[in-house]
Amino acid sequence: MKTEDIETTLRDVLRERAARITEADLTSAAPPTDRVASAPRRSPGQRQLMAVAAAVIIVLGLVGAGLFVRGGSPNGELVEQVAEEPGVPGPADSRERAWPLNNDEQLGTSPTDASLQSPESAARRYMTEVIELPADWPMGELVTTDDTAVAHYVLQDVPADIRMARTSDGFWYVTGANTDLIRPGNPVPADTEERAQMTGVLVPMSRGPRTYDDGVSVRLTAMSASGQTLQWGLASKILSSAARPGQGIGVNWFNNELPAAVRVDVVDDHDADSSTAEVVVGHWTVGVAPPQLAGLPQGADPTTTEPLFAAPGSADEVAKAYLQDRFPDYPAPNVMAEPASHRGSRAFVRWSTGDDGDGGNGQEIATGWLALRETDGVWAVEAATTDGVDLSGLRVSDGRIHGRITTQNENSLFVDVLQPDDRPAAGSPRPEGQPDAAYRFGTAGGPGTGSLDIDVAVEPGSAIVRVNLVGGTILSISDIRLQVPNP
Repeated sequence: MKTEDIETTLRDVLRERAARITEADLTSAAPPTDRVASAPRRSPGQRQLMAVAAAVIIVLGLVGAGLFVRGGSPNGELVEQVAEEPGVPGPADSRERAWPLNNDEQLGTSPTDASLQSPESAARRYMTEVIELPADWPMGELVTTDDTAVAHYVLQDVPADIRMARTSDGFWYVTGANTDLIRPGNPVPADTEERAQMTGVLVPMSRGPRTYDDGVSVRLTAMSASGQTLQWGLASKILSSAARPGQGIGVNWFNNELPAAVRVDVVDDHDADSSTAEVVVGHWTVGVAPPQLAGLPQGADPTTTEPLFAAPGSADEVAKAYLQDRFPDYPAPNVMAEPASHRGSRAFVRWSTGDDGDGGNGQEIATGWLALRETDGVWAVEAATTDGVDLSGLRVSDGRIHGRITTQNENSLFVDVLQPDDRPAAGSPRPEGQPDAAYRFGTAGGPGTGSLDIDVAVEPGSAIVRVNLVGGTILSISDIRLQVPNP
């Protein structure tokens, strides 16, 4: 059988098996790995789930001819290397929350958050709840600097640490954890073949100072913002002294929920008995940021302001309705939206516009993000951005929105500053918009090539800044609500 046929067959088998894993399986049949001693025998259902999870593990760092194998057979779906150099481990500088995972809600809203008011108690709770160490496990030096802290401990005679940061309200949370057995890099999204059905994450890996010569076995777990397990898998004896740089591991899952944290446990078969659980001898974790909305005005926080647009239906349906509302010639110019990626109560949608081109070979004109959130079962758009359109030069001061907007796009910039009811702000220089246009736009300024300066008086409360690229029709959308304090 040809290599291509083998890979196609393998993918079909993996998808069919993974599709049978229910959410209950992923949350209740967590990896039965012992942290300090042997565990009871696994049930047949747990063994089957582990076999499927192991089947979907992606192993990179292609050894020899480019395939990582174990026992002469592939250890998962074969993909290309992530990178030759994994880079700096994620926990070193990350401020993303890796724990606690509470759907990205503000800390301090749960009674258990009282234990997060000091780095010592936060680290201790993480050691017992996540690493599953005994409550009296020794904790070493705790180094605190301003609003960050590092708690050191030793696991199975290997140095390790837990890194934390403090919120403005004084609560401590875990940003990452390290072990000297491995040096993972920042997780990256997996390039899945069927974006509409699958999501995945890849973690570049390199050897730590205490990695065994014959390599280590690791378990990768992707966690949702609610703290549920999205997927996990096992990889055996990677990072041996004979392996070349560029290894990595990854998992895929059959939904569009984005990972909020990734954990890698180094496991060891301590008693050579396959019926007992492996012992965790090293633990690593890092928080994964949601899609970043670039180019927002200074101080803008769409998660705390009133939404821009709401409609009945799913996140995908609301995103489509929003694009239909904001592009007056919809579906021109080839307005497209990818399936929504979910993260707890938020969702993110990639949009694009393009031209038809010669012979149907059109080109993209503009791309960007829609950010949505769900409140009481209703989805709403909280912000829209356009790649390469930068609103960070805008300011709100003295009852005015002023500053410079820039773009790398060759099409013309137009700006509207709107009141909450979508009418032009009272200080708009031309409230009727661009002369002789079929619809209203550009009430605050435009056209601009490369950059555009605005200075518009606004009422206290809030105002909406809407920026479009225009070339014969509306080509893009940037949309953000700004708070306007009383003068």
